[in-house]
Amino acid sequence: MSEEARQPKARAIEKMVRQRAGGHEHYPLLDLVSENLALGMWSTVRRLLGEGAEVAWDASATMRFADYREALGPGSVFGIFRIAEWGGEGAIAMDVQLVDAAVEALLGGGRAGGGPPGPREHTLVDRAIAGRFVRLAVDELARAFARADQSIGPVTARLARLESDVRLLTVARRDELVARATFRVALGREERGGRFDLLLPHSTLEPVRRKLLGAGPSGRHHRDAPDRPLLAVLPEAPLTLHAVVDRLTLSLADIAQWREGTLLPLGVDAERPAILYGESEGSRSLGRKMFVGRLGASQGRKAVRILEVIPRAVDTLGKEALP
Repeated sequence: MSEEARQPKARAIEKMVRQRAGGHEHYPLLDLVSENLALGMWSTVRRLLGEGAEVAWDASATMRFADYREALGPGSVFGIFRIAEWGGEGAIAMDVQLVDAAVEALLGGGRAGGGPPGPREHTLVDRAIAGRFVRLAVDELARAFARADQSIGPVTARLARLESDVRLLTVARRDELVARATFRVALGREERGGRFDLLLPHSTLEPVRRKLLGAGPSGRHHRDAPDRPLLAVLPEAPLTLHAVVDRLTLSLADIAQWREGTLLPLGVDAERPAILYGESEGSRSLGRKMFVGRLGASQGRKAVRILEVIPRAVDTLGKEALP
């Protein structure tokens, strides 16, 4: 073999050895954890804010900790958490756009004083709301690992502190490699939002490194089972039920005469069934018929006893609610 032919092969081997020595490894299981975290946060944020909230896993990368910290934008808020079982730390970092969007979504209105968007000194309210978001992400991370692979064992992630000074982000040494997953978040009807990062140093992941590199208990790549994280969070998806006890056909002239205290006679008795419709988030109609019930009372309150379940409606409604 000529010298020219050996050079490309030698360079490829050198690159592979250099990457192996530097620890540039891709952890397949972390991709599934990221998917689980995005779906779990989507469900949690929608329960808090209702329709219009979206969370999506955007990208993953491996990089030097110093490079990440230097690229962290001004105005970011980050929480440092500790995983007791692994004896290591990680971080959740929110960019300033997400902090502002979270404050606006939870409190309503724009910035105090109508100031322009951009880096600014965070108030106590800003930090409190950002801290709530970070705590939700940290709690969901532990569940995301459990859903990804039970063989990893229990993962207890606890938030240690909340900071906004980048100099206090010290979860790894400067030259240590960290796994970074970035998530896009949209909040409210105007879809204001930003991004947050999950940062896990390789030293933190070392106790479960082999499991993160390998396949799951079934022996297949975790990407072969995309429905697992979906099925895990689907029962938590918000759903509104409408109980229809009667339908009236009235003229606009009749409705125009309604005043406060007007009584509407309903042709409903104890034997007449009530129909329950399921409305997915964002829908403006009654949705799909799901149950047939009967009017009654329970503990002094009006109630509906379910008499019939419509299986096809129950099975398909959740799938239609997905973004």
